[in-house]
Amino acid sequence: MDPTVLAVAETASVAQAVEHFRRTPHHGVYYVYVVSDDHKLVGVISIRELLAARPEQLAGMIALRDVESLPVRAGWESMIAHPAWNRFHALPVVEANSRFVGAVRYESIRRLQGRFAEMGPTEQVARTGVALGELYSLGLRGLFAWAAAAVQGSEQES
Repeated sequence: MDPTVLAVAETASVAQAVEHFRRTPHHGVYYVYVVSDDHKLVGVISIRELLAARPEQLAGMIALRDVESLPVRAGWESMIAHPAWNRFHALPVVEANSRFVGAVRYESIRRLQGRFAEMGPTEQVARTGVALGELYSLGLRGLFAWAAAAVQGSEQES
């Protein structure tokens, strides 16, 4: 994951975002990530769309919302298998509360996939087991969070 990718506030103008990109072009390879005041991922803008937008527009207004993202604790196998790689060159990485922490580029995923292909069958089975355990754990955490929220909501109604 690259934590230094280009991110701008949703209230920043396109002109400000372009200036930020020009000062740090190596951070904005494919996309500019748009974040809220508390650094939660709001959306994404391709560099091409950013440069074509009107300077006075706000980044939050032109950003693509409902962005596919990777959880910060995702295992490498689940990152490789993520279906959004068919559409994007990089995916944002977020913490459980949607806080933006960086991005993973497709090239990095391809290198991981190459390393996986070089492993022997025993190593692949072990790694697959670990990845399945991670996915199971993520599912259980989500289930428990949902249950806790439901209980807390019913207690507040009482």
